[in-house]
Order: sequence, then C-alpha cells, then structure tokens
Amino acid sequence: MSRDVQLLIDTASNKGEKVAASMVKSYVDLAGHAWFQWPGKALQVGDDFTKTLLARMELRVQAADEAAKIAKQGDPRSAKEIRQAEYIKLSDQKVAPNGKILDHGLINVVEDAAFQRPLQGWVKDFGEALQKIPGGRTFFMPFFTTGANITRYGLQGTPVGAFMGEYDQVVRQGMGSVDQAQILKGRVAAGTTLATAIGFLASADLATGYGPAPGPERDL
Repeated sequence: MSRDVQLLIDTASNKGEKVAASMVKSYVDLAGHAWFQWPGKALQVGDDFTKTLLARMELRVQAADEAAKIAKQGDPRSAKEIRQAEYIKLSDQKVAPNGKILDHGLINVVEDAAFQRPLQGWVKDFGEALQKIPGGRTFFMPFFTTGANITRYGLQGTPVGAFMGEYDQVVRQGMGSVDQAQILKGRVAAGTTLATAIGFLASADLATGYGPAPGPERDL
C-alpha cells in the first residue's frame, strides 16, 4: 500500500472520508494482489519467448547470407558447416549469455515483427497515463502497446505512411539503413497503388463490397 493511501486513511476526519479511503485502499490492494499481476507477467513471458524466437530466425538468415559470401570465396567447408559457424559467431556478438539482445538492428527487427516497438509522441504520453492508473500496467498497457504498433504498421501501407514520423526520419533525413528506407518506400507505394486502384474501381461501380447474398441474384 502506498504512502499516499495510508495518508488518506490517517487524515480521514468523518464517516464519508473514511468510507472513501477504505474503498481506495481496497482497490489499490486488489490491483496489487499477486493474482492480478500474473496476466501481465504471462504476457511478458510470451513476448520474451516470441522475441527470442524471432531473433534466432533473423540470425539464421544473416548467417546464411554470410555463408553464401564465404562459399563464393572457395571455402573448403560444406555449406552447412559454414552456416553453423557463422550463426554461432553472430549469436556470440549480438546476444548475451542470458539471452538479452545486444545488437540495435536486431532489436528493431524483433520489435517490429512482434509489434512491441516503444511508443512515440502523443501515443507514448497516452500510454504513460494509462500506466499511472491502478492496474493499468497489468490490464491495459500490454494490449495498448500491441494495438498501437499494429495500427502504425497498417498505416505505413497507405498513402498516410509518407507523412508519419518514422518515414520522415528514415527516408527524408537518412537516419535509418538503406534497407529500412526501401521497405518504408515499398509499403507506401504498394498502399498508394492499391488505394488508387480501389478508388478507380469504386468510381466505375466495379467495387461494390461483398455483393448480394448467395441466391438467384448473386448467381447472375
């Protein structure tokens, strides 16, 4: 129980204030109970497992790329031996013995794939406000972070993506890698093309949604 709650209880001077203080204490105790903490911890465990799996997959891809380059230089080892050796080397460089990811680029890949990238701007401020609510970190924040990242990812595949902060930083200001810039450009281009095509079809009355229900009218 926090000092603020205890101070509220100690300074209650009438029956109404004491009832209110008691209700606040009950709510805070309930939110801090172990049974109310495990959902958030379970979600965190799931996220950590997913990130570890994704990191290992990305390291395998990077190891395969390096192995292909080495094989072209006439290395006498088999392709499998070269890939495994490169994988072990990359793992030692980018992942700590306790499983913590050390490489910034690998962290970005994993967080993007798991929709767990740290929030930014007003979305971050809103998330911090949620965490201050009793139980907010446990019940709301995990779902809010994932939902916000899914929304951000979805908008990147639309014309709106060209006006987002990440696009400006990576593409216009050159703060990211070449691959990151190309991916963002590709998402915006694909989304713009699709939106234009759908808009054209809709204006010609060729995009009508689901159409009629199964039956004679649909058979036509």
